[in-house]
Amino acid sequence: MDFTSATLGYCFNPFEFCIEGERGADTTKAADSMAEQLAEDYRVAIVHLGATASQMRQHHDKPFLTVHLPLDHHPLRRPMRLLDADVVIVSGVVDGKLPRVLLSPDSDNTISGAITCLHDLTKTASLKRAARSVSHWLEQRATQVPVYGLLVETEPDQVKAVFRAAGLLGSVCEQTFLYSATGGHPELPGIRERFSDHGLAGAILSAQMEHPNVAWMVMSTRQAGILPERMQYMREHRNPFRYVTAFNCERQPGEESMCGIWEPKSKRRLLEGLGCGITNTNELLAGTPHSALNLPEA
Repeated sequence: MDFTSATLGYCFNPFEFCIEGERGADTTKAADSMAEQLAEDYRVAIVHLGATASQMRQHHDKPFLTVHLPLDHHPLRRPMRLLDADVVIVSGVVDGKLPRVLLSPDSDNTISGAITCLHDLTKTASLKRAARSVSHWLEQRATQVPVYGLLVETEPDQVKAVFRAAGLLGSVCEQTFLYSATGGHPELPGIRERFSDHGLAGAILSAQMEHPNVAWMVMSTRQAGILPERMQYMREHRNPFRYVTAFNCERQPGEESMCGIWEPKSKRRLLEGLGCGITNTNELLAGTPHSALNLPEA
């Protein structure tokens, strides 16, 4: 599964698609209308390719982020704010491999990767049907991202705690791995340390380097006493459209949220944090779109 756009080069999770059409005014209007509908449930950004100078100076009061890019834009000048969007709509004629919604009245919906086809760009009912089709497609793609377990060894001498925690992760995850500076355990598949002395952020990044297209449920061996029901609750209430799903609970200053599900696109944010000298995952979460769950009642 490739989460990288062939056209714009952003890294998403995997919810970027393109709206393509030949009639500029109608296509732009339809793209804005669809973005407004999807913005009720998702963080939406829309990119208009081939923008004129006057369009690039316009300001929009809409429930989604609007970005105008000229056709000759340089890759280094792409807005990084788009990385926080759940859905990025690329509006215009695009020669790429993005999943697409076709907004041409002459299309027959046979182009590879097409989600839906609009035969009338001006009808509201047609746009609403297309928005529902896109939403269904997004949810389907989200459920296809598997969840692996990552056990961070904090008490290497307590073998029972290691295997109990691994069992908890194994009950809700497709596969479970042990991250350890000592090289893992002979009875558990291990994740090799790639970012030494970077704490939990380094452990998650190491796992993402080996398996980049999965979400990671992370916990430590000292959490072996956590209730299995809470692990299942987190898995069932995971929000794949956010960087992280974690419990919203009180912690001591500096204490990190060990138990959480980190989505594939969180890799970019973790790398940015390490580049800025931030290794505490709670500091990263403070400025990152994430899903905070309340602890379920026992």
